[in-house]
Amino acid sequence: MAFVAPKETFSGKVFEVAIGTDNAVKFGGENVLPFCSFEGNIPNRPVVAYEIQDTPPQDWPDEVRKVYDGVSDNPVKWAKYCQDELQAKAIALRLVSTHPDRENRSPEDAAKTVKDVLAAINVPLIILGSNHVEKDSSVLVAVSEAAKDKNCIIGKAQEGNYKTVTAAAMANNHKLIAMSELDINLSKQLNILITQMGFDKERLITDPMCSA
Repeated sequence: MAFVAPKETFSGKVFEVAIGTDNAVKFGGENVLPFCSFEGNIPNRPVVAYEIQDTPPQDWPDEVRKVYDGVSDNPVKWAKYCQDELQAKAIALRLVSTHPDRENRSPEDAAKTVKDVLAAINVPLIILGSNHVEKDSSVLVAVSEAAKDKNCIIGKAQEGNYKTVTAAAMANNHKLIAMSELDINLSKQLNILITQMGFDKERLITDPMCSA
C-alpha cells in the first residue's frame, strides 16, 4: 500500500506585508506552517535582513567583526556594503547608541542617522530602537518622522510605550513590530490594544522573541 502523508489544514492565514518603496519586498501570506507547502500556500519567500548598528560593535567576537572591518565604523558605509556587496534585500538598523547605558545619543542624532542611511540605500529599512522602553518612546517617534512615507518597519512597540510608538508609525505610514515577553496571551493582548488605536492589523508584525 502506498504511503499517503497526513495533511493538516488551517483556517487562519498570515497577513502579507510589503515594505519599502523603490525596491519593495513582500513576505508572509502563508496559510500553513513553515516548510509545509504540501499542505497549503506559501506565496512569498522569507526575507532575511542584514542587521547593522549605528555605532561600532564592541562586544562582537573578533572573527565576526573582521567580516565588517572597514565599514562597521559608519552605519551609512555599513548599509551600502550590505546592499551592494552582500546583495541584501532589506537592512535592519539597530539604534544601540541611544540606550542610556551606552552612549545615550539623542532622538535628533538617531533621526539624522536614519535620514543618512535612507539616502544611501534603495532597499527597505527596518528601524529598531535600543530596547529601552522609555528612551525608545522618544527615539522611535523622531525616526518615524525622519523616514516619513518610506514604508519602513518601526520597532519595537511594547507594553510600556506602545501608544506613543503606534501613533508615530501610524502618522508616518510605517509598519510596526509589536513585542511581548514570551507569552502568547500577552502578545494577543498587545495586538488588540494596538489595533484598538486604529492601527491596521495588516500592518502589524508580531515579534515572538525566542519562543518561536
